[in-house]
Amino acid sequence: MKNILLLLILLLLTSCVDSPVELNKLEHDLALTFVIRSNNNRQKALVTYVNSPGDKYSNFPKLVNDCEFYVNGIKFNINDSIDYSRFHNIGYFYNYYSDSLKTKDIDTFHLRVVKGNNIIVGKTIMPGEFNIIVSGRTIKWSKSSRAYYYSIKIENTSNNFIYKETTDGLFYTIANTDFIPGKYTIEICAFDKNYFDYYNNQKDPSGISGAYGIFGSVRCEKIVANIK
Repeated sequence: MKNILLLLILLLLTSCVDSPVELNKLEHDLALTFVIRSNNNRQKALVTYVNSPGDKYSNFPKLVNDCEFYVNGIKFNINDSIDYSRFHNIGYFYNYYSDSLKTKDIDTFHLRVVKGNNIIVGKTIMPGEFNIIVSGRTIKWSKSSRAYYYSIKIENTSNNFIYKETTDGLFYTIANTDFIPGKYTIEICAFDKNYFDYYNNQKDPSGISGAYGIFGSVRCEKIVANIK
């Protein structure tokens, strides 16, 4: 009887040790970050391995540099010179790129990435074109089709004024009491649903299947205007 009791305790302890491993089992072991930007000549993407649920975006990512990476049938190149100090900015840190993927007159993009038996597929639809109008200190823009929200950046390097904001509206009025009238660069960006779901709704993955991460698109328009 005593031996049976010890055996039952041993089985119970073993099941307790094994359970967390099963609970933490990953659905994917790859992560992809790729946002197509209408104003970029070079489109950049990042593919990394995932070792555990909490380290998808570790400070020391293990890069996946042997994928077949395509968007709309265009093959991406592998980046051979990587600056690890810029890992947290996909604008600088990437391991796949293309100078041939055009965004003009194209709104739908299909992604296909193959790594061994792993296949990542995705789709994004670029937000539509829009116009920017400045009236006094109010900046307005026309609605971008398929856009889920916008960002606005107002910058004047000569007087060190830089302002950034996100909104789901179609105008912004500068109310800063330190504002100095002058010539400003104004950039408005319209974000697609995948981008919105990933960063605002914490949906992961977004726009892709077969990996964690995001495949999205952003359309940006920029003007220079005198703001009084």
